[in-house]
Amino acid sequence: EDLERGEVRAALDAAYNACELAVKALILLSGEKLAKSHGGLIAQFGRLYVETGKAGREVGRGLHKALMLRNRARYDPRALLTREDALMAINLAEKLVKLLKKELEEK
Repeated sequence: EDLERGEVRAALDAAYNACELAVKALILLSGEKLAKSHGGLIAQFGRLYVETGKAGREVGRGLHKALMLRNRARYDPRALLTREDALMAINLAEKLVKLLKKELEEK
């Protein structure tokens, strides 16, 4: 909805938040406690899901990029952010939610 109104910054922020929540749920499903930082969560997700082949490397790379874009959207008023940036983060969130659903079904 934010993106439809041309609000790329809000769309990026919301999409990263969706990614983060899905990643947190996946980590908790694995039985581990959550890391305390965004970078720590991404590293933990990488170890649990990317390195084991449950998620593709592009998902791990996408999380790093989405966090960088979210930081620029939130904290750099001069950052040039595009609709494509927001769509990448939205697509990543959709992939993570799909992975979460799959993991939940297998539990």
